Amino acid sequence: MYVRRDQARGKLLSSLVKKNVMQNIVPILIELKKMVEQRKSPLLRDVMMYMKELFSDPMFRQDIEDVLAVDPQLAAEIAYDIRQFEQQQQLRYEISPCAPLAL
Repeated sequence: MYVRRDQARGKLLSSLVKKNVMQNIVPILIELKKMVEQRKSPLLRDVMMYMKELFSDPMFRQDIEDVLAVDPQLAAEIAYDIRQFEQQQQLRYEISPCAPLAL
């Protein structure tokens, strides 16, 4: 009895977290990315790392794809930016394999 209740509570919390991320965090993250790009801020790397992790998380992947399906141009731009970021990180690692990728 308690196990089912705990499982139901876990699913509900998971659902609420996903909904919150989709409605609140993703739009803010996209605007933040635009802002730091315009200002050529060094924070862009951190924003891109977070976007890469969030967008590749299996828990959020389908929901993010649904949100971005509304704006295919934005989806293409974000996918391109993430690929570019990954290539830069790989190149940085190849140049200095001892350095962490986040540097």
